[in-house]
Amino acid sequence: MQERRRDPWSGSTAAYTYDEFIGFYGPDEGHRAWNQARPRSKYYVGQLVVAITSLKGEEGQTVNKGDIGKVTAVPGPGVNIDPGAVAEVLINRVRFDAKPDMIEPAQEKQGGKPAAHQQKPPRLERRYDPNDRGHKKAYTHQEFIDEYGKKKGETMWAKAGEGRVEKRPDPKEPGSNTKYTKKEFFDFYGEKEGQALWKKAGGERKAKDDEKRSDPTEKGGKKYTKKEFVEHYGATKGKRLWDEAVEKRADPNESNGKKYSKKEFVKLYGEKKGNAMWKKAAESIKPDNVTKVTIERGDDGVIGWSREGLKIVDVEEGTPAEKAGVKRLYKITTVGGKKATDGNISSLIKDHKEGPLVVEFIELRTDTTDPNKSDFSHSEFLEFYGKEKGAVMWKKAGQRARQRKTKTKSDKDEDDGKEEEEEEEEKEEKEEEQ
Repeated sequence: MQERRRDPWSGSTAAYTYDEFIGFYGPDEGHRAWNQARPRSKYYVGQLVVAITSLKGEEGQTVNKGDIGKVTAVPGPGVNIDPGAVAEVLINRVRFDAKPDMIEPAQEKQGGKPAAHQQKPPRLERRYDPNDRGHKKAYTHQEFIDEYGKKKGETMWAKAGEGRVEKRPDPKEPGSNTKYTKKEFFDFYGEKEGQALWKKAGGERKAKDDEKRSDPTEKGGKKYTKKEFVEHYGATKGKRLWDEAVEKRADPNESNGKKYSKKEFVKLYGEKKGNAMWKKAAESIKPDNVTKVTIERGDDGVIGWSREGLKIVDVEEGTPAEKAGVKRLYKITTVGGKKATDGNISSLIKDHKEGPLVVEFIELRTDTTDPNKSDFSHSEFLEFYGKEKGAVMWKKAGQRARQRKTKTKSDKDEDDGKEEEEEEEEKEEKEEEQ
C-alpha cells in the first residue's frame, strides 16, 4: 500500500500518493508539497526515548526492552525516514527508523539516562535563507533543494554562504573544519551549554591567533606569531616556516637525535603512551648548570662588569665581579633570588645598592656555525643539534673559547713588550737632546 498524504495547499481532506502530487504540481513543486504534507512527529531531536519492545538488527545488533537512547532525526524536509516511522533513534549504538510500536518518550522515573556510549549525532551545516529577513531559522543544504528545487536551491545555498554571520568551530568536534553560528550552538546544545561552548570556541580561536613558535632559521629560542612569520618572510615562505616551527623533541627510545612533533609521538605510540613519551622527551634534556656567586661591592657600588641585557660581555680585572668569579659569556638568571629578565634586570640590580649582591648565572658559548656567531647555553645546543651532536658542539665551542683567551693573553703580552720598547726609545731620544 502506498503512503498517502493530505494536500497542504488545497484545503481538502483528501489524501494523495507521491506520484499524484508530482503529476498534479510537477517535479519541483510536487516534491515540495509532498514534504510539507508530512505529518509532524511528536518527537524532537535530542529527546530521550525508551524501547518498548526488544529488537534485533540484520547484523545481529540488539536493543532490549527498556533500553534508553536519543532521537537523532524526525520526519521533515530533507530527512529520509522509512514510511510509517515516527523518528530515527540511536540506542546501544544501533541507529534505526522507529515505528510507533517500538519506542515511547522516556519518563523521569526511568532515569532519563541514555544507554552507554551514546553521543550526539554529527550536525549538518545550516545557513539562513537570504529571503528570510528575520533569520529566525537556519536550513540544511537539502532543505534549500526541497524548498527551491535543484537549480535554484543550489544558487540560494551558495548565496546564503556569503552572509557575514560569525561562525566558530565546535570545541567538541576536534579536527572538524565545520563552523557554526551562535544560534546553531544554542539550538543544538541549549542556551546554557551553547553559550559556554560559543565562548570557548572564541577563546580557542584567539589562542590560536596568539600562538607563537620559534623561528627554525634562528637558534635564540625567540618565538613569533604566524602573522609575524608572514610579515617577515612573505605569505608562501612564512607559512612554510610556520609549519616547520611546530615544536619537536627527540625520542628517548632512539639515539639518532631525530626529532618528532607531539602528533607524531601520539601516532607512533598511541594517545596515552605518546603523551607520556612526549613528556619524557622534554625531561631528557637536563637544565643548565647554575653558578651562584656573591659579589661584595665597595662603598662606590661598582660591580665591574659590562653586559648586554642578561649576558656578561666583559669583566674588568680587580673588580668585585672578577673577584667573585664572574666570567665573560655568563648569563644572569636570578638576582637576589628573583628571576631576571631583559626587562627587569636593571631594576633588580638597583634594588640591591647596598650589601652583597647574590647572582646566579648559566654559561654561554659561541656557536661559530651560526651565521650571526650567537651565544647559546648547553641545553640550547642539545635541543638544537640533538643530545649527541649537541654535546660535541658544546665541547668544541669551549675549546675555541679557551684558544681565543690564550691568544688574547699572548697578544696582550706582546703589546706590553712593544710599549716598553717605545718607552726606552723615547727616553734615549730625550737624553740625546739634553
